[in-house]
Amino acid sequence: ADLRGSELVRANLSHADMSGCNLLGANLSEADLTGAVLQGAVLIGAQLHATRLDKADLVGALVDEVNFNTTDLRQARGLRTLQQIGTTISEVLEQHHLFLISNGKSGTRANLSQVDLREIDLGNVELYAAVLRAAVLRRASLTGARLAMADLSLVDARTVDLCGADLRGAKFTRATLSGAAMAGVQAQPMLILGMRPWPTDFTNARLRGAKLRTSNLQSARLSRADLGGADLSGTNLGGADLSEADLGGADLSGADLSGADLSGANLSGANLSGANLSGANLQQK
Repeated sequence: ADLRGSELVRANLSHADMSGCNLLGANLSEADLTGAVLQGAVLIGAQLHATRLDKADLVGALVDEVNFNTTDLRQARGLRTLQQIGTTISEVLEQHHLFLISNGKSGTRANLSQVDLREIDLGNVELYAAVLRAAVLRRASLTGARLAMADLSLVDARTVDLCGADLRGAKFTRATLSGAAMAGVQAQPMLILGMRPWPTDFTNARLRGAKLRTSNLQSARLSRADLGGADLSGTNLGGADLSEADLGGADLSGADLSGADLSGANLSGANLSGANLSGANLQQK
């Protein structure tokens, strides 16, 4: 739901499911959000003076510049640090390596869900099939990282550097990658012997202003993704699902959109010069 700027003072929203709600600048002062589900909600600039948030689920919520004042967040479920879970990134990577080379017989698969990893350097690391659900990767460096088949749903990865990363088959549903540097990423389907191709999933992801030029997003799922102002020049989007995506002002010059589903997509102000749209579905829903 779009509740930007709404007046919700003293509203009873206990146990409400507000996953993905846009509460930008909303006034939630003295509201009761006990046990509410706010996964992936946008709370930037919201007023939360004396708001009840005990046992609220804030996994993946965007909370920059939130005015908490006297709000009690001690019982709200949110982020953890590596120190709080009693490990280091080196230990996590070592155990994950053992897990991969032994086909799961030893070591432990990396699970960095809900962990604060902002500004961390994970360039060229091996995180195949790792779980980073709702982690914070703001301003982190993951250039050349191997993240194929990883779960990065609900991550806050604003302005992350993923240039040249392997994202084949990874899951980015409802992730925030606004302003991310993603030039040259490999996000085509993952091919696994004996299985159907596994597409990379950016459904409902926020990619506004992301730099994806010359990337391979063939057959990627980008339905309802926000790609406004994104640089997709020279990108392979052949067969991609861009239905109802926001591509307003995006640079799609020289992009391959052959066979792509653009039904219901917003293309106002987009640069499509030299783009290949053969066989694309451009119907408005």
